[in-house]
Amino acid sequence: MAGRQSVCVAWEVGAQPRIPWPLSTKSRRYSVTLGALRRARVRWQAMAAESRRSGVPIDTDELDARLLDDDETTTTLVVGSWAYAGSGWLEPGDAELAAAAAARAREYDRWRSERSTDSTVG
Repeated sequence: MAGRQSVCVAWEVGAQPRIPWPLSTKSRRYSVTLGALRRARVRWQAMAAESRRSGVPIDTDELDARLLDDDETTTTLVVGSWAYAGSGWLEPGDAELAAAAAARAREYDRWRSERSTDSTVG
C-alpha cells in the first residue's frame, strides 16, 4: 500500500498510523514528504476541531485529497521594508513600570550575590 493511501486509511478508521516500514522520506518522487505529513496533520486537527465544535461528522469522501493537497494556492506575505517607529515609552506610566522592574531586578541580583558570598564564607 502506498504511503498516501496508508495514512488516509489509518485516519479514516480513526487510528494513529503505526506502520512498520518507513512512511515518509525527503523525496517527493518516492513517498510522502515530511512537510506533506505536517500539513496533513494540521489539516486533520483543524477538521477534527471543527467537527467537534459543530457536531457534524467528518466526511471521509476525498479525505486523502483534502489532507494531502499540495497547497499551491497558499501564499506567504514577505515584508520587504521596515520603518523606524521611534524609541522610548508611549506613556509615562509605562516608563515608571519599566524603571520599577529594573530596580527590582537589580535588588534581586544584589540579594543573590550577597547570599552566595555569605554561604561561601561560612
